[in-house]
Amino acid sequence: MGPEKKTLLFLTEKKASVNVETKALAGAGFAVVLCSSKEDVIRRLEEERILNPLVIIGLTGKNPAEWVDSERAIHRFHNTPLLYYTKEADSDFFRILDQSLHNGIVPAEAGSAFLIHSIEKFFSRKHEVPFRRFINIVKETNHSPRQDQYGFLIAGLVDAIIVDSKEGQIIEVNNKACRILELSRDQMIEGQIYKSGWTFIHEDLTPFPIKEHPHLIAREKKESVNNIIMGINRPGKETLWLSSSSIPVISQENGELEGVITSFRDISEYVSIRKDNLRMAAIFTHADWGVAMGSANTDTIEKVNPAYARMHGYEPEEMTGLDITSVFAPEERKKIPRHIKIACERGHHRFEASHLKKDGTVFPTINALTIIYDHEGNPLFRAVNVVDLTEMKKKENQLREAKEYSEILFNNSPIAIYSVDKEGKIVDFNQQAEEITGFKKEEVIGRHLDLVREELLSETVLASEFKITTRDNEEKIIERYSSELCDFNGSAIGEVNSFIDITEWKRLEEYKSDIERIIRHDLKTPLNSIIGFPKLMLTDENLSDEYREYLMIIFLAGQNMLNLINASLNLYRLEQGSYNFSMEKIELITILKQIRKTLRDECSRKKNNIRIELNSGPLERDYEIDLMTEKSFIFMILLNLAKNAVEASPIGEDVIISIKKGDQLEISIHNKGAVPESVREHFFEKNYTYGKKHGNGLGTYSAKLMANALGADLTFTTDDTEGTTLFLKL
Repeated sequence: MGPEKKTLLFLTEKKASVNVETKALAGAGFAVVLCSSKEDVIRRLEEERILNPLVIIGLTGKNPAEWVDSERAIHRFHNTPLLYYTKEADSDFFRILDQSLHNGIVPAEAGSAFLIHSIEKFFSRKHEVPFRRFINIVKETNHSPRQDQYGFLIAGLVDAIIVDSKEGQIIEVNNKACRILELSRDQMIEGQIYKSGWTFIHEDLTPFPIKEHPHLIAREKKESVNNIIMGINRPGKETLWLSSSSIPVISQENGELEGVITSFRDISEYVSIRKDNLRMAAIFTHADWGVAMGSANTDTIEKVNPAYARMHGYEPEEMTGLDITSVFAPEERKKIPRHIKIACERGHHRFEASHLKKDGTVFPTINALTIIYDHEGNPLFRAVNVVDLTEMKKKENQLREAKEYSEILFNNSPIAIYSVDKEGKIVDFNQQAEEITGFKKEEVIGRHLDLVREELLSETVLASEFKITTRDNEEKIIERYSSELCDFNGSAIGEVNSFIDITEWKRLEEYKSDIERIIRHDLKTPLNSIIGFPKLMLTDENLSDEYREYLMIIFLAGQNMLNLINASLNLYRLEQGSYNFSMEKIELITILKQIRKTLRDECSRKKNNIRIELNSGPLERDYEIDLMTEKSFIFMILLNLAKNAVEASPIGEDVIISIKKGDQLEISIHNKGAVPESVREHFFEKNYTYGKKHGNGLGTYSAKLMANALGADLTFTTDDTEGTTLFLKL
């Protein structure tokens, strides 16, 4: 014969609500008797003489306070261990039940597996006769705390006992009290419990006043005070939690108080477990991931949290009793026994699987299956944490698509691109880079950038331009751009480089420059005659004033054309960095008057004049301003700016050239026209023009370039109301 089964009297008003628990308990080797009322429990205890019973009270929607009253009314319950199994384990619930005679509380949220664990732990402990039976003996025999034989009675009790006289002095303690409080009997008698620097606290950690101690209340009110929980903070030690009850001993002869008997037990572990249970229950209920639990010896789901039910399209109650495999997609179900086997062997197993919703929808999950064992190493229950991977898989697909799209753009880009890691080794090399350099991607991947540069880059042309030698020993010029690559923390992880082949463009530029130089040189030859002959003819004293004026016009026009050709040549040299400056002394007013004559026809067409002012007033006759500068540059800068001002000025509005002398010489040219808003940020850029049929976009560009070469500052302001002013500071 095997060992006798331990009997559990399971009291519940709704037997169907604990079907899962009763099956699990029976599977764990317990004899389970369902009782529908407390009278049914008492009848079975009295008539069937059950050996070592345990009563489980299932409080499903039941007010716990009713059971506390029932316990006190049923003496047999006082001698029978009780265990509460409840779905209402909040702080108020525990406060009420702490007044009862129970031996433990198991939250129903923890499931039947934890219930089995708690019961087995209960039966593994030694249980003594409760203190209340001893109190009954004291009352029945009329013992008084002052009688010597009382010390003998309490010495054998397993409960911790302290006996106070009616004056409030400790007159007797037992060994259990000394062990729990870690004080000797003499220290206890001397009252060290109140002199040792200890502080008392409630379970919510608020101070526990001395006047609220149960033995003082029992003395004052001559009433029993049951199951008061208090914590004792002891210097350098962990908090000690006690459950204490005090009963006054009243003389049957005169009704006077003889003393107070206080019993207490160390419930530190119980408080810790209870807090952990509440914390775990809160995590279980409010977790974002799914949690399901079941007994190790059944194939059904016993308990799920709201997140698990929600991800499967159920209410939590609907999932209780479902077969474990029913939540998996059909193609996954044959694999489940193997996953459970692996978890049993390792204690933990993680795997991906497709789950099935109530409506038939399949969704991806990651499952973490854990086996919980009892103190003997036997599987007690299974718990699985489940995370819905739908959103993560969707993001993975989006990332994969984005990566594929990026790779298509990278490989088919018309611009050559390659990337390197932080060690300078090439990571990627696109098709256009292969085409320009002649190197295949496989040949350069993983090679250090310097090695490739030794083969490719032979001579720097400009800051962003390089001459390269391709694999076929062909020289090419590339324009390269680099950008640092950083991770999400801003740390450099490499570099991406892009480049284009500008070899043909450079050749065209050189060809264009050659053509322009030839044209400029060929134009200067006939200009010698255009300028020289009028100059020679003007020496004839017989010429009339009219002919002299005509010859002077021809001479000045030729001179201006020569200046333009020279300026164009100089502009080219400036751009190439090969211009040689020739500084000379010039007279500024004469140049401004010459420019005014040159633009006479343009002014005539616009019906305006060019006025020259000095320090905001009229220019004095014969006033001169001498400068040491590059004459051709000053002439071209002022001519271009004045010409633009005349062209932009409204009809009939004069252009004003103002000269201000101070620490710097400032020349401003003002007209009433405004620069269009779309042009303003490009005003000094090359080849940028607006609204001119024959404009080439070189006027302001060349003026800015020459001003910079002279060390001058050229700026402008424009306004739709005030017009435009250019400032040249020399």
